[in-house]
Amino acid sequence: MGSGKYKISIVFKMVMIVAGIIGILGQFGAFSGNFNVYMLNFFTVLSNLVLVIYFVVDVIWMLMHKERAQSGENLCPVLKGMVTASIMITFLVALFVLHMGLDMSTSMGRSFLAVHYIVPVMALLDWLIFDAKREIGRYEPLIWYIEPFVYMIYDLTTAGLRTGSGNPYIYPFMDVGKMGAGKVSLTIMILTVIYLLTTYLIRIVNKRIVKK
Repeated sequence: MGSGKYKISIVFKMVMIVAGIIGILGQFGAFSGNFNVYMLNFFTVLSNLVLVIYFVVDVIWMLMHKERAQSGENLCPVLKGMVTASIMITFLVALFVLHMGLDMSTSMGRSFLAVHYIVPVMALLDWLIFDAKREIGRYEPLIWYIEPFVYMIYDLTTAGLRTGSGNPYIYPFMDVGKMGAGKVSLTIMILTVIYLLTTYLIRIVNKRIVKK
C-alpha cells in the first residue's frame, strides 16, 4: 500500500481499537456504574479483548516498521487470522444462533452493537482492504480454531465454579444440564465442522485470488 493507504490503515485500526475498548467496557457495565467482572467469561468479551490487544501491538509494529507495513505486511499474519476468525464467530453466533437484537436505549445495548457487529465487520474489512494478498497456509485454519476450542474447554470445565451465578454454562447450546452431554458434544462437533469447512473454503477462494 502507498503512504496514504498506510496512514488510513493505521487510523482505521485505531478507530477499531477504540470501538473495541468502549464495547468491552460497556459489556462490563462501566458506563452504568455496575462493573461486573463475570462478563469476562463470555467469548464475545474475550474475543474482543484479544483483538484489541493484537491490534494495539500491530499498530505499534506498523509505526516501527513503516516500509514493511506499507507493503501490506502484518505482525504475525497467522495470529491475525485467528483473531479475525474468532471475532467473526462472535458476529455469526450473535446473528444466526443467538438471534440477538439491538437496544440502543441503554449503554449495554450500545456496547452490544460495538462488540457483536461494529468491531467484527471492521476486522473483516481491515483484512480485505489493507492486508497484502498471500496464500493461507494448509494448517492455518486449524491454528485459527485454537481460540474458540480453548474457550469451549474453559466453559465446560469451569461450569461448576459458576453455580452461584445463575446458569453455570455461558451459552445455551453448551448447557450440559439442560441438553445433556451427548447433544452438547454433537452441537460442538457440528459447529466445528461448519467452522473448518468455512475457513478452508476461504483458504481455497483466497488461493485463487492470489494466483490471479
